[in-house]
Amino acid sequence: MLEKPHCGWSRLTLGDNSWRLSYVHCDLPIEWLLSVTRGLSGNEDFYLWNDKEGSDLHCNIHDDYCQIYDTLEEKEYIIPVSKIQFCKWLLMDIDNYFEEWLSWDDNSSWNPEMPGFKSQEEKDKYYNERREILTFLRNRLAELLNEPES
Repeated sequence: MLEKPHCGWSRLTLGDNSWRLSYVHCDLPIEWLLSVTRGLSGNEDFYLWNDKEGSDLHCNIHDDYCQIYDTLEEKEYIIPVSKIQFCKWLLMDIDNYFEEWLSWDDNSSWNPEMPGFKSQEEKDKYYNERREILTFLRNRLAELLNEPES
């Protein structure tokens, strides 16, 4: 479903459809995990969004299908993937590429010309906080799905 993040980009693939996802304006691993855990906690549909740098991707995840709208294509996709299956794939992809998702929005990790952290201490603090948040959200989602925690 989600490709390994690289240089601030990933790709969402559902069925035969695929969309590029950017780090700009969206901390995807945290925002998406937060949204799906809220949705599952309240047994509600949930909404995910991503800036594709020039267009947006809007995802409404329902019990039995995903409704995706790509503003660049001005096209809606209805994909027969359940909310639970979507969440399981998201959990698996976060687990598979956990370290890469940690640096999702750290430009300096993949572009040496971008300004980085002022000190190693600042960088360590940033990554430790992200690791704590991602681990908490990942474990909460696993709990809601009755999957093992990491």
